[in-house]
Amino acid sequence: MAHTTHQPVGKRKTLYARVMTEDSRRRVGRPADEPDARDRIMAAAIAEFSRNGFNGTSLERIARGAGLSKAGVLHHFGSKAAIPFAFLGDRDDVGLRLTEQEADFPEVLTSLVTVARRDVAASTETRVYAVLSGEAVGIDSPLRPWFQQRYAALQRQVAGGLRRALDRGRLREGVDIDAAAAEALAVMDGLQLQYLLDDDADTYLARFAAYIDRLVVSLSA
Repeated sequence: MAHTTHQPVGKRKTLYARVMTEDSRRRVGRPADEPDARDRIMAAAIAEFSRNGFNGTSLERIARGAGLSKAGVLHHFGSKAAIPFAFLGDRDDVGLRLTEQEADFPEVLTSLVTVARRDVAASTETRVYAVLSGEAVGIDSPLRPWFQQRYAALQRQVAGGLRRALDRGRLREGVDIDAAAAEALAVMDGLQLQYLLDDDADTYLARFAAYIDRLVVSLSA
């Protein structure tokens, strides 16, 4: 996955707040080549996707939120479909980097708790990610292949760490490594969905950390 330049979460939140003001909504048609135009488009798209999803968001609404014309948005992204992929790529670069190193056991599992904390710190982006992943379940969704590849990559990384631990004698014999990796990711996503519905980050993080602790104990040699 190509690495892109990331804006700090705080800056994105500032942009999110700014593009949603009535003043910015009235300033439609600003030049598409302004230095912060791409950031404004992404902030407007994140705001719209978090409320209406990809399917329920029009290019016109994104353009209005960014203070640009539709042509101005297309100047940067080419199509509406390109916008969620830019968001997903930016966000997942961080998540994959947190787990991609050749981590030993139990770090390969505890790194997922670090990812969960990152997700809570960027709650609006995490909500967008969850909404888009739900839409990707649709057979004809343009987002479906990206999420299929994303889950496969994460599962390979976690399973790879567990296999290294098995080779070093740190994992008990007989463990179904692929199933354990898939389970860890499924529990993480399930608890995250409950957090997004209940808005209870502390419970989410505490329960997921406790689950990972139990998993480490059950897999240890």
